[in-house]
Amino acid sequence: MQFRPEHVYTFVAFVSSALGMWSILSTKMTKQENRNTVLEKDIEHLKEFRESAHRRLDSHEEQNKALLVLAEQVKTLSEDVKELKVLITKGE
Repeated sequence: MQFRPEHVYTFVAFVSSALGMWSILSTKMTKQENRNTVLEKDIEHLKEFRESAHRRLDSHEEQNKALLVLAEQVKTLSEDVKELKVLITKGE
């Protein structure tokens, strides 16, 4: 079997095309891996932020409960002061 020049040209064109495709796909794959790494880091930071926000919300919820208890105590104290005022004014 003899190789004709057109066979050699076809073979060289095929190998060049295959190497070009491999190079392009390799570059795209590397870029995609870099994007995936960045996204994974972003997801990790968002998870940490979510946990931090959740802790802050829990803290705020506890503070709100304490404020409600305090407001109820102030209301009761205010009523007691009014009753004392009424008793003092009657005694005079």
